[in-house]
Amino acid sequence: MRRRLLLSTALAIVGLCAGASSAPAAFQSCGRDLRCGHVVVPLDRSGSVPGGISLLVERILPRGTASRQPPLLALSGGPGQASVSARDDFAALLAPVLDRRELVVFDQRGTGSSGVLRCPELERASSSNQPGPAAQCAQELGPARAFYTTRDSVADIEAVRQALGVDRISLYAVSYGTKVALAYATAYPGHVDRLILDSTVPLTGPDPFALSTFAALPRVMSAVCGARACAGITTDFRGDVAALTARLRRQPLAGTVFGGRGQRIHVRLDETGLLDLLVAGDLDQTLMGAAPAAVAAARHGDAQPLLRLARRASQVENPGDPRQLSIGLFAATICEESPFPWPRTAGHDERLADAQAALGAVPEESLLPFDRATALADSAAQLCLDWPAAPNAPALATSPPPPVPTLIYSGTRDTRTPIGDAGAVASGLPNVRLLTVTGVGHSVLGSSLSDCPLQQLGRFFAGRTVASRCNGLATHDAFLQSIAQLFSPSLYPVPPSSINQLVPAHGVRGRRGRTATAALLTFIDAFPTVLSTVLLQDPAVLTGGAASVGGLRGGHYTLRGDQLRLDRVVYVPGVVVSGVIRFVGATGIDAHFRITGRAAVPGTVSIDERLAMRGNLGGKTFSVAPPGRLARAGGASWSRAPLVAANALRRPVRLAGLLARLRARSTW
Repeated sequence: MRRRLLLSTALAIVGLCAGASSAPAAFQSCGRDLRCGHVVVPLDRSGSVPGGISLLVERILPRGTASRQPPLLALSGGPGQASVSARDDFAALLAPVLDRRELVVFDQRGTGSSGVLRCPELERASSSNQPGPAAQCAQELGPARAFYTTRDSVADIEAVRQALGVDRISLYAVSYGTKVALAYATAYPGHVDRLILDSTVPLTGPDPFALSTFAALPRVMSAVCGARACAGITTDFRGDVAALTARLRRQPLAGTVFGGRGQRIHVRLDETGLLDLLVAGDLDQTLMGAAPAAVAAARHGDAQPLLRLARRASQVENPGDPRQLSIGLFAATICEESPFPWPRTAGHDERLADAQAALGAVPEESLLPFDRATALADSAAQLCLDWPAAPNAPALATSPPPPVPTLIYSGTRDTRTPIGDAGAVASGLPNVRLLTVTGVGHSVLGSSLSDCPLQQLGRFFAGRTVASRCNGLATHDAFLQSIAQLFSPSLYPVPPSSINQLVPAHGVRGRRGRTATAALLTFIDAFPTVLSTVLLQDPAVLTGGAASVGGLRGGHYTLRGDQLRLDRVVYVPGVVVSGVIRFVGATGIDAHFRITGRAAVPGTVSIDERLAMRGNLGGKTFSVAPPGRLARAGGASWSRAPLVAANALRRPVRLAGLLARLRARSTW
């Protein structure tokens, strides 16, 4: 029903008058306890550029009948991320505080169903920081490009508030949305009841060179390998990244990874791509968990694990659907309002020189293990070198910080809006509580596995004392504990680059024994590989569809119901594994594989949840008891740890619910 409503009532901005009003909107029923409507606002409130925008607004009525509280307006991040499509995610996330207040979501101008901005060339660009496609985007948008800034969104929120017919609203905002919420509270403090800022962007931000991200990365990389999580993988993850970065400056990595149908996909990785991969780890912590082994493998000549990880990172950062995340809106907002180190009317050469000079004043050691060239290449400044900015900056209100009660969430593993930024914002607010959540990255409420952050939200709305610290991974739920372990490097060993590195399975000699070990390692790798990739997909694949994932060196996996099928999957070079893994009962696993390939002894292998094996290789039967550990030459070992991912995959309905929560996360 909601989709039909969107298709039938979405309005084009062309032809709407510049003086369109924000009179109370007629909200119509569009589902149980759901009201939908449009608030029409001017494109340019000065009237110089004609046109208007129809903002899609949805209201979820409160469950309770007691005295109602000011509505809670949820703002997504980006800039460019739609909110209405995440309405159910927000409702589930914020449910404990919605008994007596309605939840309001709206697609901010230029996003979702509020006149989404499309820039096809920029959307197709291999990197979002390419000035050429960005300049073309600016030309396609024309003069309207100047009116998709934070200042415009602030005025839109005020129009929505008036249309709701309420005096005050509370705001829950994530990532870039926190800047919009802060700006609104500064401009209209009398109309704000409370502020909840999750993963905070300062009012003066974002920094065009993301210097706070560079400052946070070494700390986060060290934390990833804490408590010996990288034992047997590396003794110095940060050092490995530094060494690999130096090599990538000289010669980028390039190769082929495999998609969900087993198709070949070319991937190139330079030092900028490595930086992007590490930063993406605060949205998907399985990326950061897998990074130490992938970087170690690349340093020793096996680029395949890192290239596959880079491919996944690009999918995390850009979902590909402009209706979910408008890259055009992102560029318009960032290029129009960021505090660049150049005059707004400067040309390309002057902008580039000023950007280089600004970075030249930054100590090189503060960017390690990267450098100034990488910082520029991966920056908003690079994106906007040729953007024809308006002569006047879109100024925000400069009133004193609002005294409204404010709760700020900050994850210790957030690199794009790190805890230093949250502390800086908190220091300037008169009535604020900063809640630090350990073990969690970007978008704290959406990614925490602990109940603690949400419990503190309830206390905040009740006017009670809020804690200053939560452990975001602390949970007594066995299912969530298995999810938390997906973030640990211990689940992602360095893959073997040759069958000759493997120790034969106990009691099975020579190449037959190594083939059996290769089959076992392929079996073990299947679970975290599939689950970490499923985290990027729609939860519906777990409750009625299928999820497909490419293998490390070939083939693909397909998860459907209680079966995980392997179609010519290659984990160990030259060993091809095909067959089915079945989840049996609460804990059982029954796997049967056919083994082929140039490096393998052909035959069949069966494996159970204890990692016991039996089969026939080269015409000879074998049986292997559950191993104490899975070793290879050189002393490194593979543990049973990846099997925790199987515990999550065997509970698709529960996993789908978790994924719905994770999808509420924002990008910035």
